[in-house]
Amino acid sequence: GAGKSTLADLAGGLIGPDEGRIVIDGTALDAASRRAWRSKVAYVQQEPVLFSGTIRENLAWADPVASEADLLRALGDASAGFVAALPQGLDTPVGESSHQLSGGERQRIVLARALLRQPALLILDEATSALDRENEEAIVAAIARLRGRLTILIIGHRGALQAAADQVITLRDGQIVES
Repeated sequence: GAGKSTLADLAGGLIGPDEGRIVIDGTALDAASRRAWRSKVAYVQQEPVLFSGTIRENLAWADPVASEADLLRALGDASAGFVAALPQGLDTPVGESSHQLSGGERQRIVLARALLRQPALLILDEATSALDRENEEAIVAAIARLRGRLTILIIGHRGALQAAADQVITLRDGQIVES
């Protein structure tokens, strides 16, 4: 209720502001430019969504022409190197509801899928709130390696991701109360 998701929707170009304007790298994000901007944004939500099929097919959803090297690089960037150790590697079926993978493993595959898009802005919406400490640390390590390559907007209440941020903004009732 503080406005975090609305702020992410504004930054991602999903909606326009009621007042004022959004400026990205010095360019106003108006109604005409929002569609183009959205193609440069990747979003990772709290509950990772994988589709029935293999890990490769789930990654290909973001970039159908990605090479094997591109897929492995994205998995490495997302701290998801564990995929290479799976018996079928990229061709491992995720199964119905992907229950054979842990929540942290699913989240790292979803992060790799987002990174395959080579976004200018990566939005992580409570992306580690449901993870154990080990998986949260793996995602924090991935985010640290991405520093300087893209802008990352982290939405969260607490945790190691917040501690890794360059800037923390606190919202309350739709207002910035601390920066």
